[in-house]
Amino acid sequence: MQEKAEADPSETRKILEVFERVYYGEEPDDVLKEVSLNNPCGENPEALIKAYKWIWGQEDINYPTGKGRAMSWEGWTKQNNRWKKTGTGLKDLLNQLKDK
Repeated sequence: MQEKAEADPSETRKILEVFERVYYGEEPDDVLKEVSLNNPCGENPEALIKAYKWIWGQEDINYPTGKGRAMSWEGWTKQNNRWKKTGTGLKDLLNQLKDK
């Protein structure tokens, strides 16, 4: 995602805003009907958004009392049985791009 951010920060922010909506429970197809995404480089954003919906669901199952989907969105990792914020989540990148 970092390459996309460097290639086209505005489009990357738009893509991450769609990720955010899906993260909070909206269906990818419903969100994608409302927006038009360009692909400045890398993988097809629609495919990634749909895949992340299922990845986040799986992480919620894998970590029912832990961070689950927040591990990738908010950037968390577990070290020595403690959760630690990494600053490398998709939300972190979105926040960086909002400041530009």
